[in-house]
Amino acid sequence: MLFDFNLGSRLREFRKKANLSTTKLSEITGISSGYISELENGKKSDPSFEIIYRLLRGINVSVDSFMNDTPVVPLSPESKELVDIFNSLSSSKRKALLSVAHVFKNM
Repeated sequence: MLFDFNLGSRLREFRKKANLSTTKLSEITGISSGYISELENGKKSDPSFEIIYRLLRGINVSVDSFMNDTPVVPLSPESKELVDIFNSLSSSKRKALLSVAHVFKNM
């Protein structure tokens, strides 16, 4: 097993903290509410990294927070949008965007 904690109960805990039903999380992620429920109830285990990533994005939790009990710091909608844009860019465009961000930070 990939995780040394109960993935399902942890997922349920974070989903509830985000005030989301399994139905709403399903709408956000495109993962069926039945599958989410099976994960939370321990009927499914070892989901793919893609599934985990989509679920964590859906509940707005970093992998670090989910895996290591670090405090949950939700991203603002603007920050979430910026992360999505950044992730869609090529490596060279990411470097250029970071350069621009540093200029703004130092203004």
